[in-house]
Amino acid sequence: MDIVVDMHIHSTASDGSDSPRDLVEKVKEAGIRCFALTDHDTDKGCDEAERITAEDPELFFVRGIEISCEGDDDRKYHILGYAFPREAKLIEELIAQSHAIRMAKLEGRLHFLSARFGFSFSEEEREYLYSLQNPGKPHIGLLMARKGLAKSKEDAIESFLNLYHGEEGRIRPERAVEAISLSGGVPVLAHSIYGDGAQKLSYEEVEKRIVMLREYGLMGVECFYWNYTRTDERTLLALAEKNGLMASAGSDCHGMHKTGIFLGQHGLTREKMELAPVRAFLDRVTQGRFR
Repeated sequence: MDIVVDMHIHSTASDGSDSPRDLVEKVKEAGIRCFALTDHDTDKGCDEAERITAEDPELFFVRGIEISCEGDDDRKYHILGYAFPREAKLIEELIAQSHAIRMAKLEGRLHFLSARFGFSFSEEEREYLYSLQNPGKPHIGLLMARKGLAKSKEDAIESFLNLYHGEEGRIRPERAVEAISLSGGVPVLAHSIYGDGAQKLSYEEVEKRIVMLREYGLMGVECFYWNYTRTDERTLLALAEKNGLMASAGSDCHGMHKTGIFLGQHGLTREKMELAPVRAFLDRVTQGRFR
């Protein structure tokens, strides 16, 4: 196995299809030895993953999170946080605010679907959505596809849910970076070329984001990602080095909820792990224990 790390994975604690326990087993089966669980706006799944991996000397687990943010320019940012302590107050405040925003968005989206398209959901379906830790468009989209209201989860999101533009509040990326940094963690700009994972940004805009967020404590850039080109990797590595930042790698695997993306699918081979920005990141988040 030439790829042994994956620092961007999602579980059922947010919008992944595998529980933290199942993910640990799949990580081992994939030959990955160092990994982080980075669920959207929660670190709830990390406690279970931490307990399981504590008894396995061959696995290095890193507590993580992915904070959904929106800047003053109304553009989306995702900020990854690594190796912060459990129950860090500033991060708990972000999680609480993110949850409140997500629940308000859920109500707004359901009302929009009813008013605009006449789509209705049973009391049981609504209770299910409201019972989720962090319900989002993928959860509603899956339900719509199962009810025959859309061809697929992706169709539900693109044709219906993306038409809703509510104003339920936002967490600014600089606040997320600052909170992670002040908590003793490592803040990293996720899938930087794609903003929130979908929008395509120019290298110039990526550098502007990096320079801006560095002032608030940004420490790294996700330089290896499942659909980056080799040119993307080289450019991001150069930007990281130019700005004195570390480099991370992650697949952004969601299990069956994002088909075609697999654990370890990010291009960071063992050889590339020794690149200075990558090695600095791995040493920082594992306290030098992973080699």
